Amino acid sequence: MDTAQQSFGLQVSQEELWCLLKLLNISAIPGCAVPADDSQSPDVMAALYGAAENSLIAQDVLRVVLDENQPEGYRRQLDRRAAALVGSGARAEQLLTLTLQSRSGLASTAWIYFAPALVVLHIIESGVAHRFIALTNGDLILLAVGRALQLRSDTQPVNKGIDIQVHGQAFNAAQQEIQAQNAGGAVEILQNAGLQQEVAEYLARTLMDTLRVGHVDWLISADNSTSRFSLLETSQHYYLLLPDGEDFRIRQTELADITGEIVRLIKQTA
Repeated sequence: MDTAQQSFGLQVSQEELWCLLKLLNISAIPGCAVPADDSQSPDVMAALYGAAENSLIAQDVLRVVLDENQPEGYRRQLDRRAAALVGSGARAEQLLTLTLQSRSGLASTAWIYFAPALVVLHIIESGVAHRFIALTNGDLILLAVGRALQLRSDTQPVNKGIDIQVHGQAFNAAQQEIQAQNAGGAVEILQNAGLQQEVAEYLARTLMDTLRVGHVDWLISADNSTSRFSLLETSQHYYLLLPDGEDFRIRQTELADITGEIVRLIKQTA
């Protein structure tokens, strides 16, 4: 485990996380589900969990304590901080999911768990290592969001006048045309949806220049309600993509507006 004055964290393999979840009696958290006991032969599963336990013991995340009251003569004791970090994924009252997809199709996801008395960032590094980091103040939360979405500060000044509203189905169809290298088809779809030619051409150029698309999803566990906004990143600008009924509202934006939208989501249940 790694600790710091302001934060503390844990990094484990997939198999080690399965082991921790089983010890906590948790079947799944975002990004990881414990495999069924019959998914492999009993010998394979025993070897897998045995190796994971030995690794966790070596990291001082798990301890074996002698206990005559237990059938095996000992009991497993998890490090308190490790249990809190991993368990936050199952106890979260609110969940912030941050997804980033590049033009090449590569995608990454980060989760921020708002559990009672603890906020935790969960990311998967190199596709196999799960990292959990306690976010002990608001600045660390916003820093984690910025890193997950790879937010840049070198964009051009914002034109506040760029604010476009278009039907969601038309926007999605135009995106598909852009992916097929058919800008003309995208413009036609957007015009048919009611946009003027100049605005449709501008939006099609924006979609062609999009380097990455970020999605920010906010889930409230109590009533399973959700909120979402998306972020288009081009070579020179960011655009907020906000749902408005069946439409999308697309406006050129800056970092302060993006973080403000995140804060608005979080504060609506504070």
